[in-house]
Amino acid sequence: MKLKTSVLESSKDFAIKNLSKREIKALAWVKALKDIAEACKAPKFNLAEESKKVIQRTISNFKGYRRAESGQIESFTMDSCENEYAMKQFHPDLRYDILEKYRTNFIGYQNCAILRQNPIIDKCCTMPARDAMSSGYKVLYADDGKKAKIGELESFVERSQEDYQVQDVCIRAEINSKQFGWALVVPTFNVEVDMEREFDIDSIPRESYTGMTVIDPYWITYDFDQASLTDPTSKFFYQPTWYSFPTGTKYKRIHRSWCIKLVNSPVADFLKPTYFFGGISLTQQIFEAVYAYEKSLNEALLLLLTKRSYVADAEMSNYMANPQEVNALLDATSELHNNYGIWVKQIGSEVKQMDTALTGLEEVVNACAQRICAIANIRSEKLFNMSIKGLNSSGTFELSDYKQYLKRMQKDDYLPILNRHNMLMSKSEKGKVKKMIVEFNPIDTPDELTKAKIREIDARTASMRLGGKITNIEEERIHLITDPNGGFSTLDPNPPEISKLQEEAFSVEKDNMGRPMPKEIDNPVRGKTKDDVARRNEEPSDDDE
Repeated sequence: MKLKTSVLESSKDFAIKNLSKREIKALAWVKALKDIAEACKAPKFNLAEESKKVIQRTISNFKGYRRAESGQIESFTMDSCENEYAMKQFHPDLRYDILEKYRTNFIGYQNCAILRQNPIIDKCCTMPARDAMSSGYKVLYADDGKKAKIGELESFVERSQEDYQVQDVCIRAEINSKQFGWALVVPTFNVEVDMEREFDIDSIPRESYTGMTVIDPYWITYDFDQASLTDPTSKFFYQPTWYSFPTGTKYKRIHRSWCIKLVNSPVADFLKPTYFFGGISLTQQIFEAVYAYEKSLNEALLLLLTKRSYVADAEMSNYMANPQEVNALLDATSELHNNYGIWVKQIGSEVKQMDTALTGLEEVVNACAQRICAIANIRSEKLFNMSIKGLNSSGTFELSDYKQYLKRMQKDDYLPILNRHNMLMSKSEKGKVKKMIVEFNPIDTPDELTKAKIREIDARTASMRLGGKITNIEEERIHLITDPNGGFSTLDPNPPEISKLQEEAFSVEKDNMGRPMPKEIDNPVRGKTKDDVARRNEEPSDDDE
């Protein structure tokens, strides 16, 4: 009866209501045989034998054992027996408090803009963007056989900034990328250009390109094609196909191939909708560290004002009996006593002064500052104008790391914008695309003494090239004229002809370095050597004749 009752209860769970008694009995026997087979397969757990399999490190019983709710035996280290270990190899989830510590949802574009009002966050967003473009750049023709006219490429770079403000566009795009997590750069034209289709350089008419603009992300909406939403093998998976934003009374729709998109810190695919298909902003990553730094500074100021405390003897029973009088006495004493006053006490009472030690306070504040610098990738002496401390601290590593950060910014963020601008500008002005190579100038700005030393070394190098007949005078003059740091940009590209006297000054003989040697000439001013005296004695004189 018990077996039949249990089977009936299980049959109710599986919604089996119309079975005969014979079928129910057969089902009960099948279930019983299945339970017996499962029990035979399960191995018996022996704690002593399992303890021998544990790799011992320090003591014999290094690992403990416990039984989980499911009945499975789990092992754990003795130093974590009071709480569950964080990295659970056999558990699907992390602890709730650990996940809550690192669970950070998108804070919103408005909050990002509000947080950037803080001077430290604003400096972290704007300083690297401006430093990366402060050194400037130059352009060269990609075709090696094509020679540019003197000043043509320099004029192209100057007009790019004066007429199109392309450097300002790069800086603003980088700031928006840090502030909002991503930035969108869109070209603008003075005529109607169909940008809803894929990018086509031939569709741009002459004298139509007017520059580029950076659109803040809270004006933008998105649209996708089927592949970008359903095909994980597509390189544009989970990337918007079209970007739309209001233009007057209409919505303008632009294909992604026309835009340059910068992402500060990319996220996984399943988080992209949360971040509106952008990235994590620097303001979201850094605001807690900035708040901790400013909070520690404010606490330090309060600690300086309250570091001296006084204790006076008093009878607590009198306070309990007449608290109003005691409070009035304490207020009067506090008003009389300050840093410039005296302490008034009752006769017979003892007063003690206790000072709060401020040792280590500076280290705590600097640790909070270093946390901000680590997130922002800016060295502390530049972000906070701190002087480098320590006998072995030269700042060389920090400076080199900051330079690498700026170079990555130039290559990954600025270079796509400048390449697209050069293409559109040449097509709009000349009617055809001129392939150009963008080269950023060195980030370091040498002083005058360093520049003089560099020019001296370059001069010796040019002299060796001329002596070895690797180059000629015309090529070296062109090299001097085109060098922006040489200081000879005003030279005439056509050098004067070499006179016969200069040609006759050098013989056909060469030294061991392959350089032509000057001919020997009689100079009455120079001193005489032993060879000159011997040669003079060998020559017949007029008296001998």
